[in-house]
Amino acid sequence: MTEAQAALDNQRKSIVNEMIMTERKYCQDLEIFQSYATAVLEADFLAEDTPVYRLLSCVEDMLSFQRNLLVLFESNWGMPWEEQRWGVPLLDTEDQFKACYGRYAWEYPAASKTVIDDEQTLIALNYILNAKSELSAFIAKPVSRGCKYPLLFDCLVKVSFGHPYLEEFKAAAQAARRIADAICESSRLAENEWTAEMLRSRVLDWKGHHTEDFGKLLLDDVFIVTKSEIDREYHTFLFENILLYCKEVETDGAGNILQAAPKPRPKSKSILAKAPVARRNPRLLLKGRILTKNVAGTDTNSPAPELILTSRPLAQPLQFQRATSIRSVFGGK
Repeated sequence: MTEAQAALDNQRKSIVNEMIMTERKYCQDLEIFQSYATAVLEADFLAEDTPVYRLLSCVEDMLSFQRNLLVLFESNWGMPWEEQRWGVPLLDTEDQFKACYGRYAWEYPAASKTVIDDEQTLIALNYILNAKSELSAFIAKPVSRGCKYPLLFDCLVKVSFGHPYLEEFKAAAQAARRIADAICESSRLAENEWTAEMLRSRVLDWKGHHTEDFGKLLLDDVFIVTKSEIDREYHTFLFENILLYCKEVETDGAGNILQAAPKPRPKSKSILAKAPVARRNPRLLLKGRILTKNVAGTDTNSPAPELILTSRPLAQPLQFQRATSIRSVFGGK
């Protein structure tokens, strides 16, 4: 064996070992998570319609699936390298993988955001998982693991030149990407739905608008909105039928406005920097709206990452800095 072949063989062994060892560790973590989920569900600590309860009810099926996948992986690990068919386990279980993890990913956004509200209720089970310091990390593990398989299989493909089942490895890498994409898409859609639901109570005055007429939420983020050469920072919500831009405000317990909420500032001078939210779900003032049917045109040719919308009722166009994600919705490139 040449030095180059020996180095490639060591890389292959390292990747295969990482796949097996991390899979075992993940299954061990899921077993702990399942013990916790069982204790929570049997103790009736949470109402059945709460996000955390719904998420925990998914863990048992996920653990059962993952144990079977680990058995399939380990059966390959004990065979000679030329006979190892690492692609088969993922190819044979792709649909089951998507269904199992898709359900969990759908519950994940709301559960991860509201678990802090259930800390005091769950403190009695801190002997299994600490509600304050450990639970959030365990909630995130399945989504994180599900999105790691493409990297593992891509690495395996790179060191498997000439392997009899290389095409299976490549097909499994594609399947892993489809699985990860399905997990991310399920989570994205659920997060948009949760954000839209929260928005109904966050806006102080809807000014006669009916949220049921907005359609699905497609995107929300903080943008610099320029109108008549004046820059303002707004939290913008793009629905299928309407674009809303809102201003964050501080309120007292009765919902009265105290003062404008501190403007979230980017960590760097770049307008591409994600602006951190000043506090959790602050109340909003509706400052403007554009019906998508009234958008007359867009201009995405600016050298800066911005989008300019021209709508029929407006005399001046609106300019959205850092609006790359909005472009596709309005036909921009």
